[in-house]
Amino acid sequence: MGEESGFTLIETVLSLAITLIVVVLIIPFIGVFSSDLIKGRQDIPIFFQQLKTDFDYAHELEIEENRIVIKEPEDERLYEQREDRIVRRKNNEGFEIVLQNVETFYVEPRKYGAYITVIEKNGRKWETPAGFRLSVIGRDGGWIKREE
Repeated sequence: MGEESGFTLIETVLSLAITLIVVVLIIPFIGVFSSDLIKGRQDIPIFFQQLKTDFDYAHELEIEENRIVIKEPEDERLYEQREDRIVRRKNNEGFEIVLQNVETFYVEPRKYGAYITVIEKNGRKWETPAGFRLSVIGRDGGWIKREE
């Protein structure tokens, strides 16, 4: 009889066991290196959406470089940078942290609102315009009352 070539059952099981051990050890490291790329920051688009909603009810704005006060007929909302956070206050009572790991929060006034820039600590830059609702631009009683 001739020589038979191939793998024995023990060789196959041993190679699968080694492969399984290597995969189990590598998986946690893959998550560490790719988590920012896969997940991304979902809090910044939510922050911009909340800011734009507050603009929908704005009557008047007070804008400084890293601070904006959105005034409604009855309420006032303040967004400002404190250290590496952006905080939101309603009627000068308490505050909530709406964004973290922020290097720069910059608000530039525009004719019908503002242009908001957020730069993360890692250097990524996010920008968006935010403006008054068209029905509010005249500011002659065309305001929409906020229902909370």
